[in-house]
Amino acid sequence: MVEKGHTIKMSSCPICKSSNLKTFLTRVRVPVLQNLICYDKKSAAELTRGDLNMTARENCGFVFNKAFDGSLLSYGANYNNTQIFSPFFEKYISELISYLLKDRAVENCNIVEIGCGKGFFIRRLIEEGSGTTGIGLTPVMWGI
Repeated sequence: MVEKGHTIKMSSCPICKSSNLKTFLTRVRVPVLQNLICYDKKSAAELTRGDLNMTARENCGFVFNKAFDGSLLSYGANYNNTQIFSPFFEKYISELISYLLKDRAVENCNIVEIGCGKGFFIRRLIEEGSGTTGIGLTPVMWGI
């Protein structure tokens, strides 16, 4: 895992260690985070930016941003990746919970949801499930 404040500087694939890498997309000064709420044009224009250097190892298939810089990341109050306002997402969550509770008989279980965001799914599953408890975990950043 790459911790905040650390930069990936790779000359080889982090998975297979091969140095036979192929860059297929380069963009400079792109916003480092999506899902940020900007309340005015000035704050949008001042978003933290970094480079994107999408690189792949052709044999193992691993793809990564070779220019990743964790020191640029800052998740705060203006970060919001909530999808619960989408009718399609709400339908998907309802169907998934119904499937787990009815078809898979998930009850009296302790559920761990990795990457739970604001915990919408795990809360609903606990509320609707019989004797189900759970915890949601969202690492600040996924990395290698």
